[in-house]
Amino acid sequence: MAVAIGALLLAIAVPAYQEYVDRSRAAQALSDIGQLDMRIERFAADNFRLPATLAELPGDLPLDPWGRQYAYLRIEGEPPG
Repeated sequence: MAVAIGALLLAIAVPAYQEYVDRSRAAQALSDIGQLDMRIERFAADNFRLPATLAELPGDLPLDPWGRQYAYLRIEGEPPG
């Protein structure tokens, strides 16, 4: 009986925890993207052009919450902003 109750609690708790972790990672990614956006805008204001890659930005670049590098897709011909 105790094992069944424990299994039931685990079946409820694990998905709830995973959902919390996913939401937390998504919120962190949104925050990181906002910071990168400000850094790109600052670079564009200082250099009168968009960076070709994120590596052109000064300082360290964060990894996304899943441990990967952020992707930067520069659209040719588009002005900053």
